[in-house]
Amino acid sequence: AVDPSREILTSVRFSCLGASQHGAYARLARRRALALPMLAVAAVVSVTQGRFDWARIALGPVAPTPFRSARAEASLALAPATAQSIARAAQLASEEAQPRSSILRGTREYRKEMVQVLVRRVLSEATGLDQA
Repeated sequence: AVDPSREILTSVRFSCLGASQHGAYARLARRRALALPMLAVAAVVSVTQGRFDWARIALGPVAPTPFRSARAEASLALAPATAQSIARAAQLASEEAQPRSSILRGTREYRKEMVQVLVRRVLSEATGLDQA
């Protein structure tokens, strides 16, 4: 029998993004601190004719484990690709985040606010709205 605690991940496979799909990543960390981020956000979106087909938004470390913001993703499904839709998704992601205060990573309140900032930033970058 194989002991699952002794298994090692040796590869990861994923599909390439299609023409209407784009992604972005942002990380918040103190420059002179350890490599521990205060917050990291990644997003991949599919936008067709000015509307989100779908979105995937992953956050960490603002909960016991990294997670996808299901409420934020759902709010973007078929929504117009606008700053207002992105702001709503960022708010929902912040509500889902459950960070704890940490000497190394900052207060709970600061980190929840920064979830909104970084989610808006990565979604804007992924949709091309940051260039407008």
